Amino acid sequence: MIAVLLAVGLAGSAAAQAPAAPPQVEAPAEPEGEAMPMAPPSPDESIKSLLGEDLEAPADGYTYSSAGRRDPFVSLLRPVSASSGAPSGPRPKGPAGFLVQELTLRGIVRTPDGFIALIQGPDGKSYPMRVGQKLYDGEITGMDGATITLNQRYTDEFNRSRVNTVKKSLYPSEEARQ
Repeated sequence: MIAVLLAVGLAGSAAAQAPAAPPQVEAPAEPEGEAMPMAPPSPDESIKSLLGEDLEAPADGYTYSSAGRRDPFVSLLRPVSASSGAPSGPRPKGPAGFLVQELTLRGIVRTPDGFIALIQGPDGKSYPMRVGQKLYDGEITGMDGATITLNQRYTDEFNRSRVNTVKKSLYPSEEARQ
């Protein structure tokens, strides 16, 4: 008998210690005719809303929104700007309108009067050039049997006018070694 009372007493105390089940809460009934909840926005839409601008590429090509920073894809050795002494307006036709980085050395001819370099411009045509001939952003300063030396004018990041010496070789592998 005592064992039965003890068993009933233990069972009753275990039931008293068990937590009560949470009350059942009914979800509010959805009104008829209302659509199902929408899926979360795609990552692209989230980014667009965070940036506040359209991420689509413009039809006319690449544009860079600087927001006070410089464009990392533009060389610091840019040609001299119109404000710092270079001619303004459209570039002239022929060698006088070529940039130093646009030239390719195609050949060098030795004559009794000195060397003549055959330069290919960005228009795909070749032009004979001598020492002292001016380019849009530089000048040819020297020539030998395999290379030409050019002085290129540019503005640095502090808007100071500078001169860079550039050598163009008939053998591009030699240019890489210098």
